Amino acid sequence: MRKPAALFVLTMSLMLGWSNPAKSESVASAEPLEKNASVNLLRDWTDGASKQRIVDFVTKITNQSDPSYLPVEDRIAVFDNDGTLICEKPAFFQILFVHDAAVQDAAKHPEWQNDPKIKSFLDAKGDQILKFHGMESMRLGAQCWSGQTVEEFEQEATKWLETARHPKFDKPYQELIYKPVVELVDYLRANKFKVYMCSGGTTYFIRCYSKHAYGMERDEIIGSNVKLEFKDDVKSSVLTGLPDISLYNVGADKPVSIYDHIGKRPVIAVGNSNGDMGMLEFTTDTNRPSLGILIHHDDPVREYAYDKGAEAALKAVGDHHWLVVSMKDDFKSVFSFQ
Repeated sequence: MRKPAALFVLTMSLMLGWSNPAKSESVASAEPLEKNASVNLLRDWTDGASKQRIVDFVTKITNQSDPSYLPVEDRIAVFDNDGTLICEKPAFFQILFVHDAAVQDAAKHPEWQNDPKIKSFLDAKGDQILKFHGMESMRLGAQCWSGQTVEEFEQEATKWLETARHPKFDKPYQELIYKPVVELVDYLRANKFKVYMCSGGTTYFIRCYSKHAYGMERDEIIGSNVKLEFKDDVKSSVLTGLPDISLYNVGADKPVSIYDHIGKRPVIAVGNSNGDMGMLEFTTDTNRPSLGILIHHDDPVREYAYDKGAEAALKAVGDHHWLVVSMKDDFKSVFSFQ
């Protein structure tokens, strides 16, 4: 029986974008990169201390005559998604997708009315949806989508991305990509970095838009996952969802999933919340050159202003020498439509 792609995930983000960055090269150049050769890619960054620190770091580690030089195979960067590459308000977009799809399919599943948790989620409206987050919400989603194939889920998620609109900006969700942060992805790739996403959102959901939005291939996405089951018979074989999660990729689980997937520590990590602290610490708490970046949401006009969910990360900035990037002061624009 078909179940809603929706609750497949329940705690994360999405969006289609506008960038198509070049792929990283896997072999080091025989010559050092020309100084600031690709700094023009950061065109939506304000000239100032934040931009300069990023450029200085990349210039040093890509200059073969500098003691901090890193060979291409060690140039690895990881980016969080929700609130780092894409807007996460009023709620993680994946939760909104899950809710919309579940409500649409609810009539086909009268048994959901007998499950208090599912019924509460279905009945939620407006700001009530904000209370659904975290691991418990993901488990709830997995319970409701179990039995659906991964192909069915991707079809439904892609259709939602093409039609749903953000309540504040009245734009398709795929347009709410942070333009300067994607420019940073492009800039790092131009300097022969391999760039990955490490998100609390589900891998399967992010793959629906990661190539178009960020130029990231499906195998460059490290996210949360629900359990899957392989079924086959004489005529066909499918992967279907099971009513549980195999990984909730937040906090201390991010370094584990990064190492499992990549096999190395990154040298640059970019996040925005307490859930990214493990990833930032894993990247910067070493003796080799590294840079941790925290995106600070302090622009209520062009986006949102909030510290909730990032209090511990902001407090830890000084201890780890992370760079705090102000959306208000360091970004000339936030979204491509502004």
